[in-house]
Amino acid sequence: MKSAGPLLALLGAACALALAGCSKPAPEAASPATPPVAPGATPPAPRFALVFENDWLAVPEQGGFFQALETGLYAAAGLDVTFRHGGPYDRTPQSVAVGKAQIGMAGADEIMLAVDKEFPLLIVAPFMQHHPYGLISYAAHPVKTLADLRGRTVTAFAGATWITILKRQSGIDFGIAPLTTSIAGFMADPTKMAIEQIFVTNEPFFARQQGADIHVLRIGDTGWDPYRVIFTTREFAAKHPDVVRRFVAASRRGWHDYLHGDSSAADKRIQEKNPAMKPDYIAFVRRTLVETKMVDGQRDQGQMHLDLAKIDADLATLRDAGLLKRTFAARDLATVDFLPAP
Repeated sequence: MKSAGPLLALLGAACALALAGCSKPAPEAASPATPPVAPGATPPAPRFALVFENDWLAVPEQGGFFQALETGLYAAAGLDVTFRHGGPYDRTPQSVAVGKAQIGMAGADEIMLAVDKEFPLLIVAPFMQHHPYGLISYAAHPVKTLADLRGRTVTAFAGATWITILKRQSGIDFGIAPLTTSIAGFMADPTKMAIEQIFVTNEPFFARQQGADIHVLRIGDTGWDPYRVIFTTREFAAKHPDVVRRFVAASRRGWHDYLHGDSSAADKRIQEKNPAMKPDYIAFVRRTLVETKMVDGQRDQGQMHLDLAKIDADLATLRDAGLLKRTFAARDLATVDFLPAP
């Protein structure tokens, strides 16, 4: 899922999802900005129309947002939300910065790199407490720790921040081969020495489905674990703070309901937009998100908990790795002002 290079990687990353193709789909249809009114009734206030840019095709890793759309949470919050889906070559931070969308999703590290380039962006909530990046290897030659990477080659997004950071922190060197949007190369490796950057919610399912005996290491378990976030521009947040607050609150409820309630409406819409998303795969993603607490986080914090100290620590890590040119703090690119009360 998108998750490509620093400016992604994004997510880029999770690339087997491109089974459905990489062309940009048409925007998700939104509900009418103003619902029909019965004769003689007072018309309701029009909903605020906005575009939310996802960083990949329609996938269950976006399930909470689809839940909010399909079950009417956005509409109930007075919002008319249109989804705009990205692909492997789209850059959500740029799209939001130039006004193609008002709100977007991305890795927090992407936003840090964009702000370093003076993009006027603002993180308003993390929808994933842990990043789904991982490394897949064969059980015959597993990558269980960073030491197992020494002298080997990893198929990965060349600009992904984790590569520079982990090499610098560990002192371990490894080669990089360009990542595609398929695990076909990994599956075809006769030596079983292949290592590939993945989303832990994605490629492991397809590799095991094809009979591969694999090992998965989540990159976050090695020490680099940025949030995945909802963001907007500083200008939009300043002009429409209540809109941002309502979007965040509805999205938070959507994620709770998607993971712990009836997800059928959201799953149906995801499959309509991306027929490659089959029920068994969607179930795998939801189960993985719950088991890893990727969205829920710790019980005393809950969904969409934003720790500015963590943002500062991640900025320091990027700076130490030579990936940032300017000096700025968490308060310069993130805020807790739009988060619901705990």
